[in-house]
Amino acid sequence: MRNKGFGLIGVLIVIGIIVVGGGSYYLLKSNNIKINNISNPAENEKESTPLSNLSGSNIEKIDDLWNQYINYDLGFKIKYPRKNMNNNVEIIEDGVVTYISQGDHISEINQKKQDSIFDKAKAIKFAILIQEVKNDEELEDFIKKRYANKCLLGDKKKTTKDNTFDITIDTSNWNQDMKDPEGCSMNYSTVIKYNPIVGKVATWDIGQDYNFIMNNKIIDKEISNSFEFIQNN
Repeated sequence: MRNKGFGLIGVLIVIGIIVVGGGSYYLLKSNNIKINNISNPAENEKESTPLSNLSGSNIEKIDDLWNQYINYDLGFKIKYPRKNMNNNVEIIEDGVVTYISQGDHISEINQKKQDSIFDKAKAIKFAILIQEVKNDEELEDFIKKRYANKCLLGDKKKTTKDNTFDITIDTSNWNQDMKDPEGCSMNYSTVIKYNPIVGKVATWDIGQDYNFIMNNKIIDKEISNSFEFIQNN
């Protein structure tokens, strides 16, 4: 009888462990689902949640070759390759600057942590800098601060994205003296996107050579052309 009593107690203990353990698993699973909903709002709430209620950033898989990065706080999205010549491509965020990197600029990015926002985006390719501008005067002022004081606002070319223009730099004040800190000597490729409706400008350098390749094709332009401002306020 004594053994049966202990046996019954043992069964009850086991049942209790199963109930408590099962409850803990349910709570953990529920918490994970909740966390996933918060960290991936675009995947779970895309249809019902207005952009004004979204914050932070998110990465969506487009297909086996491409991802889309969305930054709700800065108000833009852009697609980028999942890999570049077998190297994983990463998104690195640092305030108003977002880097599309395959890891080769990590040390440089870390060294720029304390730099000004304009210096953070210099000398690193596909370092996307976002700033608010209200009009052409502020846009030209941004160009001078980002590039050089003698760089002026050039032409605006409408893109396929809503209310977005490609901006060129007027280098008529170009100074052949490369050491002139104010000289507008643009000897590399750069991208400037401007949307007067959302009141923002975005810029990043591509450089003198290619950066990303897919199926033996340079895709720097395809990445740049996918950039789009989103109105999140």
